[in-house]
Amino acid sequence: MGIQPQLFKIAAAAYDSAIKTKNNIAINSSIYNEAESISIDHAIMEYISQMVMVKADFIWNDLGSWSSLLQLKQQNIKDNYYKG
Repeated sequence: MGIQPQLFKIAAAAYDSAIKTKNNIAINSSIYNEAESISIDHAIMEYISQMVMVKADFIWNDLGSWSSLLQLKQQNIKDNYYKG
């Protein structure tokens, strides 16, 4: 059953129990926190024998931390970050 069956099982359960609205998905944190903290490289990419890379012309930021996420947001004079 795939490369990371336990991780998939937890991710599916977190999504299935999520509160979904038109614009948001609120994942069940107690289920989500059961998942191993592992990068996609170590969890999946290392096990793939046939892979395709596609060249793309866009800005990329690996959103693996809050500081990475904040680089994509605007900031006001009170150091609050926002979008829109």
